[in-house]
Amino acid sequence: MATSEHEVIVVGAGAAGLAAGTYLRLAGRDVVVLEAEARVGGRLTTSVQGGWRLDRGFHVVLEGYPELRRLVPVRERQFPQLFAGVGMLEQGNLHVLADPRRVPATWRTSAATLVALVRGAIDPAALGRLVTRRGATVADVEAVLPRALRNELVAPFLRGVLLAPDGDVPIRVAWQVLRGFLAGGVSLPPGGIATLAEVLAEPLAGLLRLEAPVEAVASGLVRLAGGEELRAEEIIVAVGPETAARLLGSERYAAARWRAQGYAHLATEEVVLELPLVALPPASQPIWTVATVSDVDPTRRPVDEDRSLVTVSFDPTLAPEDLRAALARVAPALAGAEVLEVGVVEHALPVLERPAAIRPARGITLAGDWTAAPSLDGALSSGRRAAELVLLALGQRATGLGSKAA
Repeated sequence: MATSEHEVIVVGAGAAGLAAGTYLRLAGRDVVVLEAEARVGGRLTTSVQGGWRLDRGFHVVLEGYPELRRLVPVRERQFPQLFAGVGMLEQGNLHVLADPRRVPATWRTSAATLVALVRGAIDPAALGRLVTRRGATVADVEAVLPRALRNELVAPFLRGVLLAPDGDVPIRVAWQVLRGFLAGGVSLPPGGIATLAEVLAEPLAGLLRLEAPVEAVASGLVRLAGGEELRAEEIIVAVGPETAARLLGSERYAAARWRAQGYAHLATEEVVLELPLVALPPASQPIWTVATVSDVDPTRRPVDEDRSLVTVSFDPTLAPEDLRAALARVAPALAGAEVLEVGVVEHALPVLERPAAIRPARGITLAGDWTAAPSLDGALSSGRRAAELVLLALGQRATGLGSKAA
């Protein structure tokens, strides 16, 4: 049975594992990243079907995310950007609320739209108390907003981003995501979200082992499915909670809950949206978001194809046979569209009920959005945090201080 030794082993090449491996390589450590699949990225997945490049789910990249900006100079990469604003979509009618800092010419119309939405009383003091109250959720804030603002903008926006139509998300989590929108542009990686994973993996050239499924992890030891054993001073387990529970031989994380997202990719000759933006149907509709992604990134459709690629996300409980009728209600132009792919991502975002113990045993550190925050930035930050803990542990051992499980 073959055995090799490394300073650090990272199990999993999703966003968290790629971030952890990158920071460790930058620190000059001997690191290897193991991935069970033949590709990197985890949930950042794009498939190619007849020349169409289709993401698994609906993904955008928030350039304002601080952890992303640490690792990827998105603007230098020239990721195509969506229009700086959102659209409220009902029965084919689009009302745009733009960011006047980026689109100054729209400030007057955007202001008029916002004024129409906030008709009704808002108690700023009550709202302020809610936002700062320990344990407050998005639903608590929505309850004190004017009906139009809540049902046409706030609730649709937050369910489309956080996948929580009931609003059972802590305010602090929602604020982290909102800051990402406000701090920078919203992009679509050219060719699909898998492109972002490939960019994140670039610093790890030569350090990635694909198609290397791990069977078990213990302090100092990783055993692969084929029997090969790898030894390391430190191991980062950057996988989902269920897989972490299996690898560590513990049920500690197996009961983690997830939020799901329904999605569909459609090809149409009709003009669905007048602008390349994310459109939000009202809260009463099961369709969550609509975007003509090929208007932003033409490389997602075949070179000889004139039709547009539209991606929608929807309530995962919507029956497949009801999808087309639901689409027609919010965008009649989609009534005759060809459905290229439809599915549900069951494990789209984690539900964070209590903090995970990220150092469950000596020499083992956990990473993943389920240990930090339910977003791409949460995954990346968890990878950085894991790398920092590993570097601290290695430094302590080097100076004879020993390491202590957190």
